[in-house]
Amino acid sequence: MSNQAKARRIAVLGTRAVGKSSLVIQFCENHFVDSYYPTIENTFTKTIKYRGLEYKVEIMDTAGQDEYSILSSHHASSMNGYVLVYSISSKSSFDMIKIIRDKILDFTGLETVPCVIVGNKSDLNIQRQVTTQEGLDLAQSWNCPFVETSAKHDENVSKIFDSLIATIEKANNPPPEEKGGCVCIIIKETERLLADPAPGISATPHEENLRYFDVIIAGPDQSPFEGKARGIFHLELFLPEDYPMGPPKVRFLTKIYHPNIDKLGRICLDILKDKWSPALQIRTVLLSIQALLSAPNPDDPLANDVASHWKEDEKGAIEQAHQWTRMYAHNN
Repeated sequence: MSNQAKARRIAVLGTRAVGKSSLVIQFCENHFVDSYYPTIENTFTKTIKYRGLEYKVEIMDTAGQDEYSILSSHHASSMNGYVLVYSISSKSSFDMIKIIRDKILDFTGLETVPCVIVGNKSDLNIQRQVTTQEGLDLAQSWNCPFVETSAKHDENVSKIFDSLIATIEKANNPPPEEKGGCVCIIIKETERLLADPAPGISATPHEENLRYFDVIIAGPDQSPFEGKARGIFHLELFLPEDYPMGPPKVRFLTKIYHPNIDKLGRICLDILKDKWSPALQIRTVLLSIQALLSAPNPDDPLANDVASHWKEDEKGAIEQAHQWTRMYAHNN
C-alpha cells in the first residue's frame, strides 16, 4: 500500500482585512504578520496528519472578495474545501461569507460544499459585532464546523484546517449505506440539470441507461470556437459504476482543434483525473469543459501538435480552430 501523502486543495475566502493571510501564515510558518498588505493571491503547502494518514494540503490565500467580485473558476471547481473567514469585529464581513458561499454553490451547481466558518480576531472581543451564537447558528444551518480564532495569539488556528480535512474526508468517503444510493444521486443530478440547465449547455440522459448522456456545448462567445456563427459541439458523458467516488468519462464527438483535446475527443482536465472530488457534479464538469474552450492551455497539452502550433503561431492556431469549427461544428 502506498504511503504517499494524499493531496487536498483548500481556498481561504473572505472580505478584505479579516486576517486571511495572517491565519494562513500562522498555520504554515508559525508566526504572526501584524502589518496589512492586500493579498493578490498566494499559495502555501503544509502536510497535515489526520487519523494516521498524511495529507499534503495546498492552501490558496485569496484576494479579498466583495459582493461584486467574480468567483474565479479555480477558486470553485478545483477545490476540495473552503475556509470562510470573517472578523468578529465586523458584521459586514460576516454577511459577506454568506454571499461567497452562495457564489461557490452557484458556480459548482452543488447543494453543499465542505467548508469551515472562521470567526477571526477573537482577541478584539471588546469590539465584537458578531456573537459566537450567530456563528454557531450559521454553521448549524450549513452543517459545517465553526471556530473562533486569533491569528495574533495562535488560538485555534490549527483547528481550522484539522476540522476542514475531517469534513472533506467525510464528504469523500460517505458511509457504505450512502454509497448504495448512487442511482438516486444520478436521478437527482439529472433532474437538476434538466430543470436548471447551464447557459450554452444541454445534457440529456438516454432513456434506456441513465448513466449515458448526450451533451451539447455551444462554443463560448469571443473564443476560438465561436466562429462567424457559434459552433455546436457534441459530446458523450458516461457515469461509471464507482460514480460519484470516481469521475465521469467524457469525450468530444465533434472534431475540434484544441491543445487539450486529442483526435479521439479525449479531454485533458484536472477534475476528470487527480483533482476529482465526490463533491463535484456533472454540471461542474460541463462548466469546466466550457471554460476550457474559452481558455485553451497549450502548456498542459493532450494534442501535442496543436499545442506546438498554439505556442509558435497563436494567431494561426486560432484561425485553424475557427476553420475546424466552421467545418465540423455547424449544423452537425
